[in-house]
Amino acid sequence: MERKWTKGPWELDGNKDGNGYDVMRGANGHLVISLSDEYPGYPECGQDLRMDIDPADANLLISAPDLYEALETMMADYMRMNCALTAIGKGAHMDAAHPDCPFQIAVAALARARGEA
Repeated sequence: MERKWTKGPWELDGNKDGNGYDVMRGANGHLVISLSDEYPGYPECGQDLRMDIDPADANLLISAPDLYEALETMMADYMRMNCALTAIGKGAHMDAAHPDCPFQIAVAALARARGEA
């Protein structure tokens, strides 16, 4: 299955695009979202927001809550299963010292989604 969205991490880069809008960029500086506080042609009122986003990235954003819930559930299930297997000497070791461990990557991703990292 092809991943069509912009590779992460996604960051507000602190810079503005050519129109002076705040931007979020992904890997290699690819523009993910451009935010402004006004639609072109509307008087300055500060109550509207314009967001330009790539459709493939929008699909990923739309699915983010479902992905979060699924990952959180899978991790909880894994922990319960691993605890049971550990009790009989067959559990997997999850070493926090190895940040490339898929479990640790998932822990970090969930923390980032909650704004904790």
